[in-house]
Amino acid sequence: MGNRSNSRQKRPGNSRSVRSRQKPGTLKSANGPQPPKATSQNTIPASAPNTPQHRKRNFAIWAVAAAGCVGTAVSIISYLFSDIPMYAKWMAVILTFAVAAVFAPGWHPPRRRRVLTHAASLAAITAIWIGIHVAVQPNHVQRQITALLDETENANIWVSKPAVFRESSSYIEKNFSAFDPQRSHDWEELPVDKVPALTDLVVQAGGYAGNGVVTLGRVGVAQPLGGDQYVVQVTPISQANAESVETRQSVEAQIGTEHAGTLLSDSIVDTNRVTYMLYVRIVLPPLGALPTDETVLVKGTPIAYGRTQDRTGRQMDVAYLVGSNIRRFYDSPRLSTPLPTQTPEPQSSE
Repeated sequence: MGNRSNSRQKRPGNSRSVRSRQKPGTLKSANGPQPPKATSQNTIPASAPNTPQHRKRNFAIWAVAAAGCVGTAVSIISYLFSDIPMYAKWMAVILTFAVAAVFAPGWHPPRRRRVLTHAASLAAITAIWIGIHVAVQPNHVQRQITALLDETENANIWVSKPAVFRESSSYIEKNFSAFDPQRSHDWEELPVDKVPALTDLVVQAGGYAGNGVVTLGRVGVAQPLGGDQYVVQVTPISQANAESVETRQSVEAQIGTEHAGTLLSDSIVDTNRVTYMLYVRIVLPPLGALPTDETVLVKGTPIAYGRTQDRTGRQMDVAYLVGSNIRRFYDSPRLSTPLPTQTPEPQSSE
């Protein structure tokens, strides 16, 4: 009896009560393997299925958003910054495109990869932009040409704002050895493209910009600018001078018979009443100042056109030339008077 009662005390509790205290989950895990729980990394939202059609739609949304941002950027840049270089506008558009790609809807790579990729893209584009900006900075010659054009545009000789031919900058830079303001130049240094009459050169100055031209005229005033630089006023020659045999022979010897007729046909009767004039900025040889009424052939390229007025208030059309060389005829009335000659003193013989 005693042994039987002890065995009952050691026997575990009723199996039915044990089962009632067990949780369903524990029971299920004991009966078989538990399926893995769904995590946020493995779960794909039902609202955004990762299908080819969905990816195409996201890409289309991204493309439309990026194109809209780029179009807006182009419009704003063109309106506000019309004077900045074209390369800067394109680089701004590329930067806008890159920023739009970062924030465009429907573009859902992992956040860390997206941030790193676009940060590297922006850094690379910025470096390229800075490199191009530094590379296209004007050199010493380009700065000189720009300063010359700005000085010409703002000169006090104009009645109103002149037309400045910025397209002549590349031509002057290309042939800068023939325009260098540090020295005078030979006649052959600048190639000749066109040979217009002086009046035609003044009226159609814009059509001759960016070309090497030669024309014939008469010196009015040679105004020194400092050193060997001068601004020479050149007007049409007198009719009597144009009909002179010596003048025709000199012109034909310098530029050829085919161009002599064109240049000599442009003349006026009264040289004190001119309506067309050239301003020629040029470096003359040392002691090479030009006297009034000297006949000259002028070689250079036009950079501006406008109107000016003489001392009486009468206005006239003016073209501004950067000159390379002036070839003189030495027929000025001031040169016709012979200079006094000095008789050499006899040397004493010892």
